[in-house]
Amino acid sequence: MDGFDQIASLYLEIEGFAVSRRVIFPVETVVYKAMRTERQTEVFEIDLVAARADKIRLCSVKSFLTSQEIGRQGFKGIADEGLRKTHFDEYKLFNDPNIRRQVTELACQKYGYQTDQVELVLFAGKVKAGQEAMIRQHLESLAPHGLVTVLTAKEILPKVLEHCEQNISLNNPIVTMTKLLHQEGLLKSEPEERV
Repeated sequence: MDGFDQIASLYLEIEGFAVSRRVIFPVETVVYKAMRTERQTEVFEIDLVAARADKIRLCSVKSFLTSQEIGRQGFKGIADEGLRKTHFDEYKLFNDPNIRRQVTELACQKYGYQTDQVELVLFAGKVKAGQEAMIRQHLESLAPHGLVTVLTAKEILPKVLEHCEQNISLNNPIVTMTKLLHQEGLLKSEPEERV
């Protein structure tokens, strides 16, 4: 699990969810061959599954802190398919209604929830400048197979930092790192407003 997955997981735990990592769902897909179509079962992995009494969150975690940013080219319906390379395969949960429906239904069966209790979440570490609102609006339109929420680093970090400052347990490396940064004066208590 990469570092951003751990931060997303800690955020979910702070929100009262029990979190499972890398949960596999068998989904049926259609493969088009030269003379026929075939149905195949493929393994589809959800980065984080978070459950609490009122809802279940199926989370895709994309940090892209050292590579490309999350942008419109990842999503069918808002990508500029004619002029640029697309990244649809990286966001299958959001781009393929068949996969989205099956994963939602399988999660409900496995964990005992109703479809209206399912929330699909994209944890976004780095979003391309000027495209966040477009991506949010597009993903929020994907209902009925799960409400979709986008949570960016700027939304989750304040809650994680607050938790780390208050939490006395050092069993979590994120909590430990935050406490050490505070101890050494390398982390400001009040986040600066970005212009």
